Amino acid sequence: MRTAYVTGATGFVGLNLVERLAREGWRVVALHRESSDLQYLSRFDVERVVGDVVDHASLLRSMPEEVDVVFHVAAMVSLWSHDNDVQTKINVEGTRNVVDVALRKKAARFVQTSSFVAFGPQHGDVLREDSESRAQGHWVNYFRTKHLSDNEVLAGIDKGLHACFIHPGYVLGPYELGNFSEMFRLLKAKTLPGVFPGSGGWCHVGQVVDAMIRAAEVASAGDRFLIGAANAPVPEVAAKIAERVGVSAPRPIPRWALSAYSRLLVWGSLLTGREPDLTPEAVHMLSMDVTLDCSKAERELGYREVSLDTMVDDTYQWLQAEGRI
Repeated sequence: MRTAYVTGATGFVGLNLVERLAREGWRVVALHRESSDLQYLSRFDVERVVGDVVDHASLLRSMPEEVDVVFHVAAMVSLWSHDNDVQTKINVEGTRNVVDVALRKKAARFVQTSSFVAFGPQHGDVLREDSESRAQGHWVNYFRTKHLSDNEVLAGIDKGLHACFIHPGYVLGPYELGNFSEMFRLLKAKTLPGVFPGSGGWCHVGQVVDAMIRAAEVASAGDRFLIGAANAPVPEVAAKIAERVGVSAPRPIPRWALSAYSRLLVWGSLLTGREPDLTPEAVHMLSMDVTLDCSKAERELGYREVSLDTMVDDTYQWLQAEGRI
């Protein structure tokens, strides 16, 4: 029986990965924090261990010796500058800790769940795995820390870690509790005045998980794979969601208007202490037109993306079944 150690096991991608591995007969050691909501993770027949990627000692206690695969999924996906310090600690120092312990425990394979933002994309980019990253000094901390997180894995590869990278685009599917699932709720409540004007590469979480598991089996050390072959505008996806929940499609809002409004909300958050509904970082990310070239994953991992309609339907059906919409 193969053993997998999964960080970020209570998150969106992590839950889907844990469910798949358990179903396929893996021994799964699922890391979660003391404060984590175990509503979904507790449904699976896996070993739950308490720890935190920023707590090196907890990783040493919980990671099995000579584990077959470490799937590093834990990350903070905030687009609010207020969270920059803690995001940097989790995404960069946390990855450094997981890499170090994986080396100490002689992990056979390591799969880094990165993101397309680790390349520091700009408007109009067509990203490929060999695209040079511009994220080193990026003003959006999430972009910068995902790049720096990958650098920690590269440093581990230099020390003998057999690691590869999965770079998903915008992800839809079951267990999505924030981000785009919020669009379903807001559209159904008719409280979403409009949508971002950008476009990107969309992917189903099931295909992301497939790619992660396959990469653990066949990828060479240092290999990168972009996942997100369904390249489409945000308004097109929003229109499909609107149709599914039975409301009119929202209109795209110009970037300049979103940017100005987001800055007003950020000023207001300084008074309230609450996270604004919209930030300049979110406007930047979701107003870009970025295309993902996923031919390498298609060629080497057998990756084939499902349709946008299937992504939307699967997400909606899960939200409905769980009483979240």
